[in-house]
Amino acid sequence: MYKEIKGEPNLMDIRQTAEYLGLSVGTIYQWRSQHKVPYIKVGRRVKFKKEQLDQWLTERTVQVGIEPGSGK
Repeated sequence: MYKEIKGEPNLMDIRQTAEYLGLSVGTIYQWRSQHKVPYIKVGRRVKFKKEQLDQWLTERTVQVGIEPGSGK
């Protein structure tokens, strides 16, 4: 699974993020450029915080048996 980047315990690079989410690197690049996934710019590098990705996933989780937009 994902390994912590040395010196940056909660940050992942694009490859690690793709592996963590089970997606292709190309999809992560595309989603980043479309601002569909939370990311951090560190100089010219793009990093992803595991906690932010987990929250992002939680917000997009569809609850079984609940109709979209019903608020229940």
